[in-house]
Amino acid sequence: MNRKVTLLILLLIIISLIGCISNKETVTIKAKIKTDATVSSDANIKDNSPQIDIVSPVIETTINKTPGYIFQSSNKKIISSDELKTCDKFTLLLAKNELFARKGYKFKDSDLLEYFSNKSWYNPVDNVKGNLEELGGVEKQNFNSIDKSYNSFKYSILNDWTTHEKKEYTESVEKDINNDGVTEKISCTFVSSTDNSSDDYTITVNFKGTDYKIQGIEENVNTELFFADFNAADNSTEFYITSQGPSDDPGATIFSFTGDSIKKDMTLAGSIISYDGKGRIYTDFSKTSDINKIVLSYYEIGKGLVYPDKIYTIGKYLQYPLNYKLLKTEQGMSYIYDADGKDYNALSALYNSSDIVKVTNVNEKLKIVDVDCNLMKDIVRNIPIKVEGEDGKTGWLMWLNGGD
Repeated sequence: MNRKVTLLILLLIIISLIGCISNKETVTIKAKIKTDATVSSDANIKDNSPQIDIVSPVIETTINKTPGYIFQSSNKKIISSDELKTCDKFTLLLAKNELFARKGYKFKDSDLLEYFSNKSWYNPVDNVKGNLEELGGVEKQNFNSIDKSYNSFKYSILNDWTTHEKKEYTESVEKDINNDGVTEKISCTFVSSTDNSSDDYTITVNFKGTDYKIQGIEENVNTELFFADFNAADNSTEFYITSQGPSDDPGATIFSFTGDSIKKDMTLAGSIISYDGKGRIYTDFSKTSDINKIVLSYYEIGKGLVYPDKIYTIGKYLQYPLNYKLLKTEQGMSYIYDADGKDYNALSALYNSSDIVKVTNVNEKLKIVDVDCNLMKDIVRNIPIKVEGEDGKTGWLMWLNGGD
């Protein structure tokens, strides 16, 4: 009996040891997967997108990816002109590139790469070239239609302020905006003023026979109602209107339908130029105007205006094809570069020479050493940036992401 007990104990010990070895191998394999995921999923997009989460790479690259298409059946069904007219320019760009993304094309453009890398269905491969020859008959027709809309895209201004005549325009569309499988009727009526004041708008959503409305005013409003799924993880497709602002300062106001009301999500400064499909929206004031397009701010659904932490900006480089003046201080709010193509000496009278640290060379690499987002709180344009030139001199640059 004792011998059997001893053998049983030895057997249990051996099984336990095998289990420990197996578990250790499993942990090692999982750790390797996390390391690989960090390199493969973040390496190509981290520099072009602020605040990428690299702490939990496995979650970021699998569970947290969003499904959804711009046009669910664009690979097998002709897209109508009515569907295209509700798309802004970036959504049209996504729609035509979605045809190649389905096939696994590896995007080089940072905005396209960021968007499609967030999609669970996107699986990049090496052998897709992104040529029209790789598309089927329906796909080619859709590509050509989308491309035509993309190239002819422009805003329609309601009021030209010259005739002082009252104008009214209504845009209507049927669309499932809360992903419940039922199509809602959405319309927006724009009414211009006759005295150069703000224009009125009324948005109506007919949901299950009941009209829900929201009203507001915009200066120099445009007459389009756009739809974009800014955050594919929620059950809402956002819609928005645009305006030229009081002095050609563009803006956009975003709405969503909650099921019993229309919610005004936020108002953005600038024209929307891209979004990542996970809530982040970039306007033409979000990035610097140099060749490297450094992100200085963005908007996020549910959060509003966001300034990336400085650690995502400091150490990067700006590079401009113009001479720029580096200033000792970020104060002053005067132009500091030759925007009209004149020789900078001709503009020297505009500045106090004691305030100018140096004049940069054309295409000189300027290393970012500081960013001041607090100079004008909640403002997205004209964010001062402190840089270090190739000669080691440091100074502040201004008016680099928008200005008058």
